[in-house]
Amino acid sequence: MKIREFARLTGMTEHTLRYYEKLGLLHVERDASGHRHYSHRDVRWARCVKRLKGMDMPLKDIQIFAGMRHHCCGPDCERLKVLERHKARLEELHREILEHIDLIDHEILAFKVHNELLKPVFRMVSPSEYPGKNFSCLRTKN
Repeated sequence: MKIREFARLTGMTEHTLRYYEKLGLLHVERDASGHRHYSHRDVRWARCVKRLKGMDMPLKDIQIFAGMRHHCCGPDCERLKVLERHKARLEELHREILEHIDLIDHEILAFKVHNELLKPVFRMVSPSEYPGKNFSCLRTKN
């Protein structure tokens, strides 16, 4: 398939595909006239690269991962190490996000408690107690 169809199937721009090819992330067959020709196997690999990039894996690590694509096996595999390092980065990010969520939950709770404590104060003021005064800015809930 040609680059336009490949871009549509992978959800990447033609510019990004050419850039990834230049970096060595994608290896593309060319026909006799030099036009790129992509296979369905290339679609699967490009989607994998896109997922890795979408998980904020640095392009340098994706290059290592891609370079070892067909040559890696065993427990000391560099490709495996790249994935393990990236997993550790994602786990740290996950911990940080959970800390942020806890902080936001605490602030939400504090805000709600503060508002509940103020409700009796606002209910104590009744516009009928002050005839002739405009209290339109103080809406009370009964």
